[in-house]
Amino acid sequence: MITRLQLWRYRLPLQARLSLGVKTLDVREGLLLEWHGQSPESICWSEIAPLPGFSRSTLACCEQQILDLLNSAANWRQSLQQAPLDCAEEARFGIEAGLFQMQQNLSFAGPVASCRLWRHDQTLPELGAADCLKIKVGAKDFATDQARIQVALSALSPGSTLRIDANRCWNLEAGRALAQGLDIRAIDYVEEPLPAGGDYALWWQETGLPFALDETLRDCSEASLAALLRLPGLKALVIKPMLLGLERSLQLIYAANEWQKTIVLSAAYESNLTLDFYAALADHLKLSGPHGLDTFGALTAALIQPIHSQPQHAHKPVMERKHMQCLGSWS
Repeated sequence: MITRLQLWRYRLPLQARLSLGVKTLDVREGLLLEWHGQSPESICWSEIAPLPGFSRSTLACCEQQILDLLNSAANWRQSLQQAPLDCAEEARFGIEAGLFQMQQNLSFAGPVASCRLWRHDQTLPELGAADCLKIKVGAKDFATDQARIQVALSALSPGSTLRIDANRCWNLEAGRALAQGLDIRAIDYVEEPLPAGGDYALWWQETGLPFALDETLRDCSEASLAALLRLPGLKALVIKPMLLGLERSLQLIYAANEWQKTIVLSAAYESNLTLDFYAALADHLKLSGPHGLDTFGALTAALIQPIHSQPQHAHKPVMERKHMQCLGSWS
C-alpha cells in the first residue's frame, strides 16, 4: 500500500552543452515522485523527464497533469491507478514506473550490459572491454558518416559489434553505399535509417543490413506493430520507456519476445534513478542487452543516491532533496 507520495522538481547542469537536433540543452530538468510504502525502508523513486526535441509534451505540461491528478480527487491513490489515457507519455511513465516498483519489489542485480555511445559531436570514446559501440550519424553529410563508421569499425575489438543510429536521416542510396563500401559483418544493425514511411522491405532486399526501429514505435497501432515485426531484416526494437510510457513499453517487449527480436532499452538522458530502474527491469524481464543506457556521463551529478548500475560513474556528486523544489506531499 502507498502511504505517502511526494513530488519534487530538479534542475541538473550538464557536463557540456548537449545538441539534440534543433534543441540544445545546458541543464536537464525533470520531476521525481517519491513513493512510500508501509515500512520505513519501503521507498522507491520514479521520474518524469520529457526530452526537449523528442518529447511531444513539456515538463510544465507534465507537472500540471500530475498535480491535477493528485489534487482534484478525494482519493489520490485511486487517481494514480486510473490515470487518464491522454496523460503525456512521460507523466504516465512516472506513475506507471512507481506503481510497478511498489508492486514488484524489484531488486538490483548488478551492472547491466550497455552499449558505448559515440555522438556526432564527440570524439571516439575509450572502448575498453565494451563489446558494443553505438554511433550517431545523420547530422552531417553521408561521406562524413561513412568515414566515422570506418573509424568505429577499426576501433572494435574482435567479436564486438557496431550499432548505427541514423535518426531517419539516410535513404536507400546511403544504405547501398554503406553495404558496398565497408565490411559490414560487424554491424549489428542500423537504427531508423529511412525517413518516416520508408520501405524497409526494400532496404533489407537492397542492402542486406539488419535494421532496428525506435521512433516508428511511438505511433504504431497493434495491427501495424504486427506487420512491422514480420518485416524481413528487422533485428531489434529500441524502446525508450520515458518517451512511450512503461505499460506501452512492456507491451512492445512482450510482442518482440514472441517474434524473437532483440530488445534494447534506451535512455533519454534520465537521472541515475531511472537508469538503475532500467537495469533492474532488464534483469526482471531477462533482457540480456547490451542496452542503450550510456547517457549518464552527460550529467554532472546523481540524484538522491549514487548510481548503482554503472560503477564507472559512482564517484559523481549526489544532489540531495534540499537542493530540489518540493511541489507537494500527499498521505
